[in-house]
Amino acid sequence: MVVAGCVRLIKTLVEVPGAMWLEILGNTGLTFLRVLGALILSSLWAVPAGIWIGLNQRRIRIAQPIIQVMASFPAPMLYPLALAVLFKLGMNLNWGSMF
Repeated sequence: MVVAGCVRLIKTLVEVPGAMWLEILGNTGLTFLRVLGALILSSLWAVPAGIWIGLNQRRIRIAQPIIQVMASFPAPMLYPLALAVLFKLGMNLNWGSMF
């Protein structure tokens, strides 16, 4: 069963034209850049905010429960809501997906 699946996969991959592979690689590169941009943007605010909160016991006591409640919501539940707000603000999907 596994061997038959592998053979079928190889046959399918061989049938993909070279131009399509270039398009796939180009789109993969753009996706990589978008993910890298999201990581950089999120690190630029999250790391300093975490350090700022972590250096003061009062801020820790205030922020920790809020952060724990926010972290308990699964991202797939919040993503459509956040994306709807970004669309209302006129952002397209490429930028909205970074959020």
